[in-house]
Amino acid sequence: MDKISGSGSSILSPNGPRDAERKAEWLGETPYSMDQWPLGVDRATGKAVFADFDYMLTPNRKLKDTPSLYRTAKEAAFWVRQSDIADLGPLSHKKWIDNMLHILSAVARIGIYDLSRLLPRDLHAVLRKAIEGAEGLLGFAAYLDAKLSEYAQLAELPANWLDVDGHASLRLICRELNLKDGWRNKSVKQTFLQHTRRWANEEAVPKASPTRKPTRSAYDRSFIVCDHMYALRFHMDARSIEVDPISVAPEEEADRKTDQIQHTPIPPPRLVFEFAHHFGRAVAIDGPSVVKEYKERLAASASVSRELAGAINAKMRLLLKNSFGLLLAHLPVRPAQIRMLEKDCLYKDPSGQWWIKVPRLKKRRPDVRLMPAVEAVVFTVQQLEAVMTYLPPDASPRMFQFSNVHDRRAELVNFTNSGANHLASVYKLPKFRSKTSEWERWHWQLRQFRRFSPTLYYWKYESSIEGVANMLDQENISVTRRYTALDPDVAALWDEEEWRYVQNVVESVLEGQENYGGTPALTILRLGEKIKAVIKDNLKVVTMRNVASAVAQLFKNHGVMVIMQDWGICFHWNYSGRAPREFCRRLSGKEGQGPDLTHAAPEVCGSGCPFCLSARKTRAVMDEVIKLRGEPVPALLEGTLFQELQDERTMKFLAFRGKLEPRPALQLEDVSNER
Repeated sequence: MDKISGSGSSILSPNGPRDAERKAEWLGETPYSMDQWPLGVDRATGKAVFADFDYMLTPNRKLKDTPSLYRTAKEAAFWVRQSDIADLGPLSHKKWIDNMLHILSAVARIGIYDLSRLLPRDLHAVLRKAIEGAEGLLGFAAYLDAKLSEYAQLAELPANWLDVDGHASLRLICRELNLKDGWRNKSVKQTFLQHTRRWANEEAVPKASPTRKPTRSAYDRSFIVCDHMYALRFHMDARSIEVDPISVAPEEEADRKTDQIQHTPIPPPRLVFEFAHHFGRAVAIDGPSVVKEYKERLAASASVSRELAGAINAKMRLLLKNSFGLLLAHLPVRPAQIRMLEKDCLYKDPSGQWWIKVPRLKKRRPDVRLMPAVEAVVFTVQQLEAVMTYLPPDASPRMFQFSNVHDRRAELVNFTNSGANHLASVYKLPKFRSKTSEWERWHWQLRQFRRFSPTLYYWKYESSIEGVANMLDQENISVTRRYTALDPDVAALWDEEEWRYVQNVVESVLEGQENYGGTPALTILRLGEKIKAVIKDNLKVVTMRNVASAVAQLFKNHGVMVIMQDWGICFHWNYSGRAPREFCRRLSGKEGQGPDLTHAAPEVCGSGCPFCLSARKTRAVMDEVIKLRGEPVPALLEGTLFQELQDERTMKFLAFRGKLEPRPALQLEDVSNER
């Protein structure tokens, strides 16, 4: 059956899409028909990212030798980024294409060279192979085993499979068999070892059972690619998957054979404080003398001996690595964002507050955001900028560079996980023991610091959970809590902090502070009245803190979710009935309960949503929206249906805005008088 193209009315074009029909900003001037596409630049490293369709589909066949799959691969790679089906940047696009090519290899291995011919059982078999990861899809180990089994003795191997000493070379064999980078694969290495022992008449090594199951992420990546290709079938001028992957997904088998994604644990706060202390000492105490010696040697006209230049360069590399670690410990950002920092990233406002411009990694968001910078961050960045003044004129503006004293070339210093563990060993950081383990060295990963930094701000700067959510660039407080409480040793801290915030909001509503309004405020006040009566009946002292604590506990028992927005606080709780009551979910048309933040907006939440809790500062945002809504429509739209709809929505918004006015506080005087 012919595949319908994106228009839904025409069959596949006989020769495939033309270059003029496939233009994209990320492709630039590169024609669609080329085998190598530029996908953009990896902002973290500054390197160009490419996709290569000159790909070995199987060891005996290239992708270009199968016209249908070649056409499918290019169309899917183009439309997955050009359509709205996925939000991909250069690096994620590259990974998506690699996963797709692995799936096409698995399809070709079962003798199918047209995706539209995939039957449900075929797609089910491919997804089962995806549980084992790339090895399961590519089948390198099985292919190598079959090839090496053809040779009974080492002497029978082809000469180009042997190294200069006459030994079998796995790297040469993989190259000759078109197993690209197959020699790196553990299963391939194990298979090769078994055959080398067979040729040497040695006992085979028993196959070691894996210490743990593979993670589910590899399977999920393959499933997402199949799901995208199924959804893109009407966009593509090529054959695609016609079987819904959801209907044939081996979910139970995937759950049984894989482990859930292991989240990176958070280091114990005091251990990170110890590490940060060493970072700070190296930067603030030892750093100035190192920079001074570095400047003097560069400014001197006399040549510097190789030994002295090597010693100064080593000191500079160590200083820049410690500077990287210090910024990681004080800024709740990812390591890639630290690497992307550039010269002149500090900003001082008229009040004297320092800010740092941090690049964003997310698409469809402003490229840079301002974050408050504490003294340690300011000092570190200023010292790094002083080092950069001696760079060659053609050097990039990236931080963590210095001019090599030996050849005066710019050298970029990178701080890695292994570098962090090396420094931890040099600084003799103490061992750690959790409740379930023995004393051991902590294995450091750079991304652990992003999860720790909010804890630092809680302990040292007494920040609020809203402030931490803002620092992490997260809009949902529950996401902030999940993200930062993955480690059980600090989960209690976050649980206590989150509900302290909820209790403070409840207490503020009961006391009439912050002028809270909206349906949640009425609910809180009604619950407060009931709880006040219960406390009074039990002849106990009624205080606002007691009432607020009881209301907060009720919310906790009923799974209340708190989401901060500029225009209001979404105070969401479970409710009976199947019809959605959230205005944002009604707008999206999706089934289920809970807010749909992709459709949340002031005019949506502020049109009568029963979960919108307003405060003085959030009503100011709504008032600004009303002001903008009240502006006259363009002359061309006057008297049209558009104007009527806008006027109707504005009236609804204004009507609900009146319901958000402050509610009177809960009165405790009557109880106080009785006492």
